[in-house]
This record gives sequence, structure tokens and C-alpha cells, in this order.
Amino acid sequence: ISCSIGRDEATVGAGLGLDALQVSLAAWDRGYPPVPTHAGAWHLIGVIAHQVGAQARALECIQRAIALDGNNAAFHSNLGEVYRAVKQPQEAIASYQRAIELNPQQAEAYSNLGNALDELGRFAEARDALLIAIRLKPDYPAALSNLGNSCKGLGLNAEAEHYYRQAIAADPNFSQAYSNLGSLVDTLGRTAEAEMLFREAVRLSPRFAEAWYNLGGVLKRTGRY
Repeated sequence: ISCSIGRDEATVGAGLGLDALQVSLAAWDRGYPPVPTHAGAWHLIGVIAHQVGAQARALECIQRAIALDGNNAAFHSNLGEVYRAVKQPQEAIASYQRAIELNPQQAEAYSNLGNALDELGRFAEARDALLIAIRLKPDYPAALSNLGNSCKGLGLNAEAEHYYRQAIAADPNFSQAYSNLGSLVDTLGRTAEAEMLFREAVRLSPRFAEAWYNLGGVLKRTGRY
């Protein structure tokens, strides 16, 4: 999950200092909530809260940002990311759709919408949203990889492999794409290739639990315990 910080929020962060914003979260824990009147400040605090796993606080902060500036597409898209994190997919989808209404050129909102639809098993709708995302932003690694997931869900394995490889070409350090491609080729019986891809995923991201699990499954099936 990734939240985007816009130019306004970056300006706020530079002015207040990101450390100061993190201190404000710690003060909130002690019963002293922040009181910014700048929508971007509330949004930035919400993004930080989301990134450290304080989802209830992130929800409150981004909702306050929207109350101050309801026409900022990034706020709605990032609110959707928080809703996804707290397992409220319908609210997440509504937030992404509102972001798209406000800014139909925001590739991130289409990509996030595609992710949420994919998680609900609505693979065809997810694919449609992700195709728009990569049309708007052709070298968007996360959207390309997630488009591969949607194609895989639809049984379009050749198309899925194509998009996973495009994601890797767009960002050779994107460990998730290696893991996703590894999972696909593993199901197609290409075990040696799957092992290589999982090994590359964990080399790039040593704490990538899913890739380690998948690599362990390959090693176990090939008699290497």
C-alpha cells in the first residue's frame, strides 16, 4: 500500500518538518491532538499515521483534510487506501471512484481501484481500471504487476506473464513483480524458473515474507529441506 504526498503536502512537511509531524502523533498518544487548519497538514499527518499502522488515526486525519478541501483527488484516493487497510473494500472503492471523478487523469486512483476490485474477485472490472492506469502512466510498475494479477484471476496466463515482465522492465528492483511472476510460472510447472524469481524477490527485499514462503514451498517440493 502506498499513499501519495502532493506538492502542497511536501511544502507543509518542509515548513513544519516531518519530524515535527511525527512528534505530533506521539503527542496525540498522550492526549494532545494536533489542530492544524491546513488541509494538507491533516492529510500529511494521516499519511504518516497510515504508514506506521495507526489506521484509525489515519482515517480521522484524512477525513478532516477532506472536510477542509473536498475537491482534492489525492485525499480521496489515499482515504481509499486506509479503508483497504482496515478491510472496508466498499468504502475504499467509493473513495477511489470519487478521486477519479475529481481527476480522471490520476493513474494512482485507477490503480488503487483496480487493487480493491481484484481483492473482491472482480477481476474483469479490476483489469479495466488497471488498463486505464497504465494508459495514463505506461511505466507504472505497481499497476503493471497488479494488472498481471487481474489477468491471472481471469485465467489469462500469457497476458499475466506479459504484464509481470513489463513491471520488472519498468522497475528491475520491484520485488513484488518477481514474486508474482514466480507464482504464475510455478503454477504452470516451470519450477526452476519460479525458484529463480523467488530468490531474486528475497534478494531485493530480504523481509518479503510471501516470497520467502513461496521459495520454501518450491524447495520443499523439490526435496530440498
